[in-house]
Amino acid sequence: MRFSGKGLWPILSLVLILGACAPNTFRARGTVLHPLHDPKADNPEEGRAPLLLVIKRKETRVQVKHTIVGPQNKPKALTFLGEFCEILTDKTTGTRVVFQCLLFSNYKDELVEMKQSFTLKLPDGRKLKGELHAKNALQDHTSTITGAHMQTHMVVRDRDNGQVRRYRHVEEVANEFPLFSRMFKIVFYAEGTGALGTILDTDTSFLELSIDGYQRRWIYHFDFTDDPNAAMRWWIDHME
Repeated sequence: MRFSGKGLWPILSLVLILGACAPNTFRARGTVLHPLHDPKADNPEEGRAPLLLVIKRKETRVQVKHTIVGPQNKPKALTFLGEFCEILTDKTTGTRVVFQCLLFSNYKDELVEMKQSFTLKLPDGRKLKGELHAKNALQDHTSTITGAHMQTHMVVRDRDNGQVRRYRHVEEVANEFPLFSRMFKIVFYAEGTGALGTILDTDTSFLELSIDGYQRRWIYHFDFTDDPNAAMRWWIDHME
């Protein structure tokens, strides 16, 4: 039996298209103190770790036009970026959860428009849609670096031996590295009555926040504990 690959191309094309459309996903997971934990039960002299997770990543969409020769200060757009999400306990109740987040982007419009969608996954399988509650001012971290760049201005090929000689000169060039950030708050409300009218109770084991937009997804998974020492140990072990 002969096999023909002609019928396979439409399937491979579909796989490639779906792969290209899949969002680039960033994740963070950690153990934090339960948002409804009663602070009166703790020792007031002991520290309390924040209910905060950080995604450490690089902005891979930054394009470098020239290779600059010599030592240069590394622009923020090429360094590791810390995007955090924090549960605001002073604004969170059993029927409402409020997050404060920070995102980076090398595209200004992404953070000006803020068209991302927000989803909160609960242990019982429910998924709630969140609302953009407040936005801080847009921060511009764009930087420009100038320096020397070797530019080819002539290429000569030897007809006898085929060798190629390139003539170059030094010219001054500049690279612009755009980068922007914005801090904002997201609020989730319980939808329904009875059990559906509650987001958080003392038995809630975790919350998972997803931020989706512009072919990207940020996932923050908060595991809850009632032990302040356990939350502090996780913070010390994982946060710099």
